Amino acid sequence: MDARGASQGAAAAGFAAFSLAMAAGRFGGDHVGLRFGAVNLLRMSGGLAAGGLFLALIVKEPLTAIVGFGLVGLGVANLIPVLFGAAGRTNGVAPGPALAAVATTGYVGFLAGPPLIGIAAELTGLPAALGLVALACTGVAVAAGVVADRRT
Repeated sequence: MDARGASQGAAAAGFAAFSLAMAAGRFGGDHVGLRFGAVNLLRMSGGLAAGGLFLALIVKEPLTAIVGFGLVGLGVANLIPVLFGAAGRTNGVAPGPALAAVATTGYVGFLAGPPLIGIAAELTGLPAALGLVALACTGVAVAAGVVADRRT
């Protein structure tokens, strides 16, 4: 929150909002997925994450940023469960190797993402670097159709 001039307490509250919303999203994600389907859940998730991050970046009020980070947590809560489920339903690929491929991709992102965001932040500033993350979340929402069940 240094880029916005917020206090350390506001930064901690943003992380807490993210974490609590992520936990709530995980607990409710199965219900939402069963009701609306995996594709729609992934679209909603990517949209919430992108919208929350854009909100936190655009509005300079700390309370609004905290709400935005809560929306990010709610949005990212079900990305991995939906993607793992889709991997298990991939036509022509056994579930084990498909899940391993998705998990490996996720771990590469988990390890490479923070340094890449840090490099981008050094070059452009933290808000612009996090804007790229928000664009990536938008990409998830747009490409959500790839998780559709195509088994016959």
